[in-house]
Amino acid sequence: MKKARKLTAVLLSLVMLLALVVPASAADTYSITIHNNKTGHTYEAYQIFAGTVSDDETDVETDAGPMLGDITWGSGVDGAALLAALKAADEEKYGACTTAADVAEALGTETATAADAAAFADIAAQHLTATVAGTATAPNDGGNYIIEGLPAGYYL
Repeated sequence: MKKARKLTAVLLSLVMLLALVVPASAADTYSITIHNNKTGHTYEAYQIFAGTVSDDETDVETDAGPMLGDITWGSGVDGAALLAALKAADEEKYGACTTAADVAEALGTETATAADAAAFADIAAQHLTATVAGTATAPNDGGNYIIEGLPAGYYL
């Protein structure tokens, strides 16, 4: 009986330890949910910007939640070619940009519009690499495609 209690205590301790480990590792990856239940389509995610996500605390002064920082070019885009194309397309907006962080800042200004984002996406789509960060090939039970296990970043 004593051995059974000790074994139970050890097993419960392990379960509690695993419960702490799983959420910590899950926080390092992200997912994209695509609301479309049509079958026969494959969605691919290309990482355009990579970086680290700030903590979940909301900044009271700016009302900003978690943000991507330490921004670099993602694995799914040819950053040098994209930067050159952006400068050629809109010298006023991207002319002073020299890094991925500069481009992200230009896209994130208060005056940026949905049209700016669409124009950026059109140009970025022309400079994708063969590196696909993740795919979804079929909708789940809820009718959504989900691309999981993605590192922090912005995707196209």
